[in-house]
Amino acid sequence: MTNPEVIEWLRTAEGVSMNPDRAHGFQCVDAIDQFAQDLTGVHWTESVGGVVGANQLLDRVPDKYWIRIDNDNSNPHQLPVMGDWVVYGGTPAQPYGHVAAVLAATTLGPKVLQQDGAYRTKPMHVAYLKWDQEGTGPILGWLRLKDSVIRDTGAAARI
Repeated sequence: MTNPEVIEWLRTAEGVSMNPDRAHGFQCVDAIDQFAQDLTGVHWTESVGGVVGANQLLDRVPDKYWIRIDNDNSNPHQLPVMGDWVVYGGTPAQPYGHVAAVLAATTLGPKVLQQDGAYRTKPMHVAYLKWDQEGTGPILGWLRLKDSVIRDTGAAARI
């Protein structure tokens, strides 16, 4: 079951522009940085860390805060859950990949809340993505913030 704090963050993030590093406009990585900072109370540089591209996140986020789940293409029953962050590997034309918060997932792909770095001015919005698509490449895996690092702000009472 998804942590109530995560559900509340997702519920209130749509339409919000996030740029905690104040560089390069509203990038997809800015969203996961803001998510981790808001939910842990720890600055994004420590709770996520810096990356050049979203596709580096699986190997770079600190184990102290995150659970890494590698995508197993041979297992169609392995799906991310609400609040996980899917990490795409990129393509030759767009080598940086993509990261987005999962709202729901099926074997066709995830419904996500994302901030798209291609536009750099578009705030968090809902989109339907595929497991592998032009522009983002394949999903390499996903990240799940550990319940033990999420601060209690009373979201459970508001949901």
